[in-house]
Amino acid sequence: QTLDLPVSTWPDLPSIVLKNSQAYGNTLRNTRIYLPVHQSVSKSQLSDAAKRLLHLSLSGWKLKLITSRDEWRELWLDCYPKSLPQTWEYGTAKAIAEGWQVKRLLVTNQKNSPIALFQVLEKRFSFLGGVARINQGPLMICKKIDNGNCLALKAISVLTQAMKEQKWWMLQIAPLLPPNNQVKTTLESLGYRRQKNSPMDSALLSLENDEEALLMSFNGKWRNTLRKGQKLGVTVKVDKGAYEYFDLLLSFYNKQQLEKNYNGTSEKMLRAMRASQSKDFSFNLLLAFDGEEKSESSLMGVLVSLEFGEYSQYLIGATNEKGKRSQANSVLLWEAICDSKRKRCKWFDVGGLAENTPMGIAKFKKGLNPKPYTVVGEWRKWF
Repeated sequence: QTLDLPVSTWPDLPSIVLKNSQAYGNTLRNTRIYLPVHQSVSKSQLSDAAKRLLHLSLSGWKLKLITSRDEWRELWLDCYPKSLPQTWEYGTAKAIAEGWQVKRLLVTNQKNSPIALFQVLEKRFSFLGGVARINQGPLMICKKIDNGNCLALKAISVLTQAMKEQKWWMLQIAPLLPPNNQVKTTLESLGYRRQKNSPMDSALLSLENDEEALLMSFNGKWRNTLRKGQKLGVTVKVDKGAYEYFDLLLSFYNKQQLEKNYNGTSEKMLRAMRASQSKDFSFNLLLAFDGEEKSESSLMGVLVSLEFGEYSQYLIGATNEKGKRSQANSVLLWEAICDSKRKRCKWFDVGGLAENTPMGIAKFKKGLNPKPYTVVGEWRKWF
């Protein structure tokens, strides 16, 4: 009545259900409302009704600014799944390396229960307000099962309604949500438009099995390249925290970027992430050498992985010509996976596996037989 909508409940529940509501729990009558649809109702009318219902369902939901690292950590540890761009340390690194302002927000429901976390990157422009970007969020606090991503979409709706209050005239979000019709339709109804940039899909490798079983789950040709590299004498040094060989990494990686003409992760960002390490966020450097000598002349390849929570993620990898011939890339990746498993990580993210991934790199990553995941992409809304 408040919204002037002709809603109804499920009309034909059997009498045994109606008489024993406690035994049957949440029935359709108690958990669903229905709008009559017929040929005289237009698409715009249905859309307007949906918006009003969404607004009503968000009554009492709030955004809370989190400034305490301890408070954020306590909530973040309960989130699943997690993503690299939504870690406190990654946000700090973006502020150091690229000048973003970081805002961390908690969404609570009408009972003041924590629902989701957003780490927002902002850039302000004097009195004009600012722009905001959210990558691979929100993170869902998993005290409730989010069937159909309803809670995540509500969290995005709460954030969207707060654009004026936050003084954002543009909000760009790459949700950590699948590209199904419900997600796309909800984002469109909130005024977002899909951006035509590269997809952010990737794949996860479960680290639950022992190392032998894990290796045997890989493609046979991939295992052969690994064994070839091991026989050719490729040795790997694991530099946890990159405290020992960080300058060697930068020198080698910058040289490979110049020779092969690709951008990759900037030196500023690498330095900032290394400087932002904590007990929940580790910057791990692996170096492949030709034999036991550990010097610039014997260095054949490098790999950086980042550990956060129960996840480890491949960030960068590079090999020179000698490293390619010696299959140093396979030896490095296998050692990175084993190192993550020994540190009790449950998942290894291959760090990007989408339709625009170069064929050679995609084939290399697919050889691990990881489980691919697809996300809905990047969306933008102007206020």
